[in-house]
Amino acid sequence: MGKIICVGFQKTGTTSLKKALQILGYKVGGNKPSLLLPILQNRWKKVNRKLSKFDAVEDNPWTIIYKKIDHSISGCKFILTYRDPESWFRSVERYFKLPRPISPMHEWIYGKGMGQIAAEKDNTLAIYNKHIQNVREYFKNRPNDFLEIDIINGDGWEKISRFLNKNIPKDSFPHRNKTGKHKKKRSKIHKFFRKIKKHIHYSALLFFINIMGYKDFKRKTGTLPKIDTKN
Repeated sequence: MGKIICVGFQKTGTTSLKKALQILGYKVGGNKPSLLLPILQNRWKKVNRKLSKFDAVEDNPWTIIYKKIDHSISGCKFILTYRDPESWFRSVERYFKLPRPISPMHEWIYGKGMGQIAAEKDNTLAIYNKHIQNVREYFKNRPNDFLEIDIINGDGWEKISRFLNKNIPKDSFPHRNKTGKHKKKRSKIHKFFRKIKKHIHYSALLFFINIMGYKDFKRKTGTLPKIDTKN
C-alpha cells in the first residue's frame, strides 16, 4: 500500500502537515535518527519495517530517502513543503541556535563538518535549495504523485484534500511551531542533563561513523547524500 511522504526540510511547515494528515485519519511518523546507521549500512529491511508502521512520514531521514521509497513501494504520494529560503534559514537559526550538540543526521545531510546548520548559512542554504531543485526535477512529470505547498504563506486544506482525494475537514488548518511557541517547557536542570546525554550519544555515534569511513561522510561539500535505489 502506498505511503504519503513529506519531502520538505524541517522548519518548512512539516509539523503543520503532520497534524493535518492526522486530522485526515492517517498515522504519521516523524523524525527517526536511529535509522541513520541502517541507511549508511544499506540495511533497508530495517528502514522498511519502520516505515510499514505508518501511513505517512515526515522529517528526517524520510525527506532524503524519497527516491528509495519511490522505487520500493508503489502508489506513494509525495508532498514538498516549501518555504522562502531566507525565511527558512531565519527559522533554522532560532530553532537550532548554538551551543548545541552536533547532530549526526545533520552531518549526513549537510556534509561532514557542516552539522551546525545555524552557523553555516551558505552551505545550509545551498543544500536546502539543491534539495528543492532535485525534488522538483524528479517529480516534474508526475502531477498525480506530487504536491508542492507553501503552508507558511497560506496553503492548506484545499490543496492537500484535493491531492489525497479527501473531504475538507471542519477543523481549522493547523499552524504549529510558529516561532517555537509550541515547544515543551522544561526545567533548566532537565534541559542541561538532556543536552549532556544527547552530546554523549551524538559524539559516540559520529566517532563510530568516522572510524567506519562511510562514503557518504566523505562526499564533496555542498552535495546531498547519494542513495542507491537499486539495492
